[in-house]
Amino acid sequence: MKVGDLLARYKPAEQSVTILLDGGLAAQIEQTETLIREAKRTETGLKSKVPGLQADLERLTLEADAATVTVVMHAMPGGLYDEMKTRHPPTPAQWEKYKEQARALPMFGAYAPEYDPEGLAPELIAASVASIDGEPIEWSADDGRELWATLHDGARADLLQAAHEVNGRRSARPLSSSDTDTTSSIAPDSTTASNEESPRLSLADGS
Repeated sequence: MKVGDLLARYKPAEQSVTILLDGGLAAQIEQTETLIREAKRTETGLKSKVPGLQADLERLTLEADAATVTVVMHAMPGGLYDEMKTRHPPTPAQWEKYKEQARALPMFGAYAPEYDPEGLAPELIAASVASIDGEPIEWSADDGRELWATLHDGARADLLQAAHEVNGRRSARPLSSSDTDTTSSIAPDSTTASNEESPRLSLADGS
């Protein structure tokens, strides 16, 4: 089999995540749900506020549905991911934090940072998003930075988590019950098994 034959069968990993674009609606829904629970415990009869609060909750839920988008992410080519991480090396502050952790807990060790997660985040998201509500998307790194600078923190966290998960997903086929045995299910060459361990800091050199 030629490489081209193999790659013709390749499909990148895919993951969907829903994002509520109106950051205030989630808080309003949570507050209304709390008021409903409290009213059900303390109020009865015709003066109960529960019906009105439930109507408010239904309205807020409809508004939230209208303000929610479904984002589909695809895993990017591994070479592109490696290049992206190289463009965002760890910051001096991150190295210093790593050294402090290694000195404080020498028995447990600390893993050297591989890249700057905060610097990587906008570009990683932009390169991973494939479609929004079914509409194909092609974003540049600048688009990712604009998105990252504008969205509320909860939406950013959801997108970033999905981008990391889809790009780090194992390629091994999930085992069915008939396939399981007493051996480890982690393949010997799996990068997940070691979680791409970075070199540990050696304190012997006094660094």
